Amino acid sequence: MSRWLYRAGAHDVLVLEFAESVLCSLSRATPTADQDLPELGRRHPVTQVLDAYFAGDFSRYAQLLAQLSIHVTGTPYQLRVWHALREIPLGSAHTYGTLAQRLGSAPRAVGQACRHNPIAILIPCHRIVSCRDWGGYGGQRSGPELEWKQFLLQHEGYRRGSD
Repeated sequence: MSRWLYRAGAHDVLVLEFAESVLCSLSRATPTADQDLPELGRRHPVTQVLDAYFAGDFSRYAQLLAQLSIHVTGTPYQLRVWHALREIPLGSAHTYGTLAQRLGSAPRAVGQACRHNPIAILIPCHRIVSCRDWGGYGGQRSGPELEWKQFLLQHEGYRRGSD
């Protein structure tokens, strides 16, 4: 397993984990840990996907993402949820309940699968919201994690109430 940094902006740093050359984890770096990891090269396919995403070049992002090799491990249910998340278009969101109904499940189970998503952003768990508010992100209902979710959704053009 190798770990690398990707800088999404002046203050947003992501940690990427690879098994061989296959991406298996993507998460936000913690402010004190992770900061001394090497940065992923600018020509790396994952860097190119993330650069396109954060630049707002969503057609290029979609093309590059389709070619990207990722590997996730989870329960059969988690894999079903994560597959369904990848089908939610940019700029859209579904509620926990809507996705749960589609999967023949419960909203809390969808939330738990989202919480354990190993490749955030590329498997867009941020596109699942509560019927009342933004919902949670990374197991948090407020603070920096929820602000990150809101940023990602707004960056993609989603506006609360448009679902």
